[in-house]
Amino acid sequence: MGSFFYNLGRKTGGVFLKGKWIYQSAFGSDEEGIKAERIFGKNLAQNCINEIQVDINPALNQLIQEIGNNLHSCLKNQLYQFDFIIQYTKDINAYAFPGGYIFITHGLLDQIKDSKDEIAFVLAHEMMHVVMGHSMGRIYSDYSTKVVTNILSRYNKFGPVARQIIGSFINSNYSQENEFEADAYGINLLNTAGYDPAKSEILLNRLKLAAPENLKILNYFNSHPPLNNRIFQIKKQILQFP
Repeated sequence: MGSFFYNLGRKTGGVFLKGKWIYQSAFGSDEEGIKAERIFGKNLAQNCINEIQVDINPALNQLIQEIGNNLHSCLKNQLYQFDFIIQYTKDINAYAFPGGYIFITHGLLDQIKDSKDEIAFVLAHEMMHVVMGHSMGRIYSDYSTKVVTNILSRYNKFGPVARQIIGSFINSNYSQENEFEADAYGINLLNTAGYDPAKSEILLNRLKLAAPENLKILNYFNSHPPLNNRIFQIKKQILQFP
């Protein structure tokens, strides 16, 4: 059955029609499903890249890729693949398309100040949205499979609904439960990879202090759960580490 859906996904431009797409574990999934989601996400990500400015700074891209690869190496399920793209904009943001296409903005990296531990927190959080099935789940909850199939069946056409799908990933939020889950699994992942989980709390507190004077930061927080709640949950989790 998995092969049937995978082949159908390829014929329809990468749409994986499996009815309900919610992974049950951060470290395990159906191989055919992961492959199909990768095709689907590549289509969305490429359309997004065509519309934005990508930062091609070699040193910065190498840093992001190095951290992302370290995190990926600690995933129990190595079937997942990830690409990391830096969007050249002053906006404060990070978002993940299905299939492992992670975008982080130059504006957010400016706030991080090249701290590998803080970058690892941001990347791990977004990677967990993919691994936990949050990214694909949003599409199935917001759009019918028929609509998604029709819009994405031609790679070269970028219709209004496809724009709307991409816009929803850039500008809107997951459920509070999904965000807390991505934080929790992300903290575990970066800790396993040898990064300092306490730096995640430092980053969020720094952004919190800067938010009243920076509308771009404030807008980023408006699309996430209350910051104090995230910091509280992260502190509790860190205290459990040896």
